[in-house]
Amino acid sequence: MPCSHVSARWMPATKSGSWRLTTRPVRLHPPCALRIHLQQIHASGGTELLRALRCAADILGTAGGDVLLITDGEVSETESITAALASSPLHVYCLGIGDASQDRFLTHLARVTGGASRYVTGRERVDTAVLELFAAMGTPMADNVAVRMDRAAIEPPPPTRVLSGRPLVIYGSCDTRNSAAHLLVTWGNTGATERMVLTFSDAAACDAETLRLARGARLISDLEATYTDNENNRTSRRVTQRLVSLAQEFNLANRAMSLVAVVKRPDDHRGALPHTTVVPVGMPADADFEVYFSSSRMRPQTIPHSSVTYSFRCQASFGLTKHAARPAHAKPGYDGTTIAAALLSDGGLPAHTMELRVLITLAAALALHMLQMESGHHTFTRHLTRMQRFIARHSDALDPALHETVTRIVSAISRGAAVKGDWAHIVASQLAGAHQDTAKLVALLTAAAARVTGN
Repeated sequence: MPCSHVSARWMPATKSGSWRLTTRPVRLHPPCALRIHLQQIHASGGTELLRALRCAADILGTAGGDVLLITDGEVSETESITAALASSPLHVYCLGIGDASQDRFLTHLARVTGGASRYVTGRERVDTAVLELFAAMGTPMADNVAVRMDRAAIEPPPPTRVLSGRPLVIYGSCDTRNSAAHLLVTWGNTGATERMVLTFSDAAACDAETLRLARGARLISDLEATYTDNENNRTSRRVTQRLVSLAQEFNLANRAMSLVAVVKRPDDHRGALPHTTVVPVGMPADADFEVYFSSSRMRPQTIPHSSVTYSFRCQASFGLTKHAARPAHAKPGYDGTTIAAALLSDGGLPAHTMELRVLITLAAALALHMLQMESGHHTFTRHLTRMQRFIARHSDALDPALHETVTRIVSAISRGAAVKGDWAHIVASQLAGAHQDTAKLVALLTAAAARVTGN
């Protein structure tokens, strides 16, 4: 059925090269017409995000909502963008693509608006990154998060929302010389507030220096997101002074202050030309992070602690949902994007009968569910919700004898129980056009339900 949309495009406003944003109503027949419409959009010139985000805010209205921002270019006026959106009802989820995207600014923008951010190189897949951000959108795991701790400096300010698949990270320092310190974390709405108390003592302060440096790096990263090279700008000069102060406090380099190591050698001679070695800092482009920092290579190290304060980086996990542990050997052979892309508007997969649609959608839900359990990522949570709703709405198309089977499997998915089977292969065959034996599929699902009940 056709639906109405608003199309926004940049049109030249003057011969001097300035641009204006125009909107016009269009009628689309998703998904084919939508693809054609997107193919007709041509991008050129610089990246001006502020007007685009304001347009999104106008569309969503005063109630606000979630905005998915995808960019591969340099962004101008980053300070104005952050200031404009800090108090807006928008939650911006940012995806930076390629080396030109300003990852630090996008990270900061996502933080101040209660969203999330992700980055991919030119060689990485964009669709899986979009799905991960899409999974984090919507209802947060915890809202109205507040943190309080006596005799402590908590900085930078922690987020007020906890998103699916992303821990709440709190940075700060506290004095534990005389007694233990207690960190109080509360979340929820008035009348339904939950709380968590974490205790810190000097006995666990051996990692204080490492955590102090992590906190310093975070403070510098947030500040550099608002950094500009305009020396005549008063705010820019203040940011530069603050960056210099942080570099001196934490002994960390940043855009305003370099870190220089001077090594004295026995064969040095006064007056001789110094030998300079430039050491590159950072990960090479397109490097596989796990090659250098895989769990098998990482080993905790004890660092002597002589400071009178205890630095902490607290990751609080909210027990609002139950997630299964990730097997150490899990390396799924598919990523689930094919299934997600094949879902129709009603949340089900295509098939020639409604009965088969329900059955194959149930198998697809099992495939995505097992993928999430094996990978440890909850990328397809929203897709699973849509699929379960489709199954519930059309369960009357099944033989009444199958209702108990479907109920058991859906219940297993909801509570995070493993339901093993070659579900991905079954769904892939269906999507490739192969004819499914309905009786065989019913037998596989019935056997799976029986195994879940036995466990």
